[in-house]
Amino acid sequence: MAFEIVDLTTSPRANAVAMFKDAALPTIVLSSKFDVTPLVGLKKKGFRFNALMLYCILKACRKFDGCYYDIKNDTFIKYDDMCVDMIVEGKDKQLYYVDLPYFDKFLDFYDEYETVRKHCHENCCNRKFVGRDHACMSTSAVTNRQFETISVNFFRDFYNPFFAWGKIEKKGLKKHLNISLRVHHACMDGQEVGEIFNEIEKNMHILAKQIKTELKSK
Repeated sequence: MAFEIVDLTTSPRANAVAMFKDAALPTIVLSSKFDVTPLVGLKKKGFRFNALMLYCILKACRKFDGCYYDIKNDTFIKYDDMCVDMIVEGKDKQLYYVDLPYFDKFLDFYDEYETVRKHCHENCCNRKFVGRDHACMSTSAVTNRQFETISVNFFRDFYNPFFAWGKIEKKGLKKHLNISLRVHHACMDGQEVGEIFNEIEKNMHILAKQIKTELKSK
């Protein structure tokens, strides 16, 4: 089974679900400034910045229960696995939505990223896992301007975490990026969002070393 129904008689999320599951605006949006200097360095070596971001996000989110929770047919559930999505512009200029699974090795993830990105661009198609067997970490990059916060309105049936960011801010040798995360309060509290942000930034700062190790082992 791709997910389990959460027993709300024993779950630590029981009170949050009761309070916020059917609320009109049950969303938390938190934003923070990240030091993305290491990722910009990897971009200069030929890696796509968006792929680096997606990997750091997905790797971090896998450690947190709140990212696996969802509300499906009015039932609180927990998925067994998760993916991250990206937006790809097709050659017809329309936007398509593409899910990527997790790989332990970044280079394997990057190969999948490039293969699927090119396929969906050329064939003008989506590739979605969500609704079948994965929790989905949604993302959106609006890179033509810097933003303090990007907040997306919450609609029923879209309970999954949503990450968004704008243009990189350059100050001297440092590169910073504001990242926003919108979550459903039934699934997650603000404290957990802060912990996810910390884990993402940690991944950003160790990724160059990870890639170097992977290249050596090839």
